[in-house]
Amino acid sequence: MRTPSFADAAELIRKRCGNVARAGTLVAMLCALGAASATAQGTRHPWTIPHVLRYATAQDISSLNPHLEQQLTLAYMSSLTMAWLTKTDARNRATPELATVIPTQANGGISKDGKTITYHVRRGVKWSDGEAFDADDVAFSIGVVLNPANNEVSRDGWDLIQKVDEPDKYTIVLHMKQPLAGFEYAFFGSAGANPCVLPKHLLAQYPSINDVPYNALPVGIGPFKYASWKRGESVEMVRNPFYFRGQPKLERVVFKVIPDRNTVLTQLQTHEIDMWANASANFVPRIRAISGVTIASQPSYFFGHLDFNVQRPAMRDPAVRQALRLATDRRTILDKIGHGLGILQESMISPANPYHHDVP
Repeated sequence: MRTPSFADAAELIRKRCGNVARAGTLVAMLCALGAASATAQGTRHPWTIPHVLRYATAQDISSLNPHLEQQLTLAYMSSLTMAWLTKTDARNRATPELATVIPTQANGGISKDGKTITYHVRRGVKWSDGEAFDADDVAFSIGVVLNPANNEVSRDGWDLIQKVDEPDKYTIVLHMKQPLAGFEYAFFGSAGANPCVLPKHLLAQYPSINDVPYNALPVGIGPFKYASWKRGESVEMVRNPFYFRGQPKLERVVFKVIPDRNTVLTQLQTHEIDMWANASANFVPRIRAISGVTIASQPSYFFGHLDFNVQRPAMRDPAVRQALRLATDRRTILDKIGHGLGILQESMISPANPYHHDVP
């Protein structure tokens, strides 16, 4: 496969933070996550630093370990640095990363009853500290997720794993209680807030991963590795010299901790950052006025919604809820509040989802 380029690395962050579409059954508005990604246009501008990407998300982070924190800002960085069996492509389809292929019944990776899943992992892959990766790491990481002592973000789907076999150092077999749709995303896939594969050689000694030093500067297998985390200030990622797909053209990626959106806008205007990864709708008109900045928007998995308290007597009646839904002027909400950025639709499944099918 080809070596990742400058555009690949920037696009990888942009895809995770710029998936911008709002879908909803009641109201569809601009997704605060990625209504727009605002980026400076390459190195032709004098304010850019060659081979360095500086960005902000108007958020801070509390952990760098995706096992313990469900935060989109962390997901951006994890997609660049951590270890995944599969990664999502530009169409949000699972593609092999550390797995050699996506298991299917056709290639023998899934049994006829759907309850046995076999992963084959790549040979010759190294962690960013230079240690070898193999199926031991995958088996260990499954144990981490299932360990009740760990403060895992979610164990949805994982509790269906009945047994794990490791026939050799490059094969993992999952025996399931029942088939699981979307396993290729759920089990160490980079989509959403899913856990990553962890290095057994660094963590096996601990009874839990909740408070280990690893969480402050994790070791992964992405094109970049963590170089520093200055709390309340920045996270810096640099090229991973051991990345098996080759070296990215970006040398450094710097996430700047700027929780206030007005300050992010100012730094975009003064070109102290190159990208605002998840600009909200009400900032888009002002971003458009900044010279040398491009706005990119695309559908995301996020949608605007109104929720009814069905414990209230009136709200228990489906006819009342339907009447309120029909009385809600969603188009005006989208145009006025969302500045027209978003998708008005009936389904909660975003067009970004490969399985999207809108209600006609």
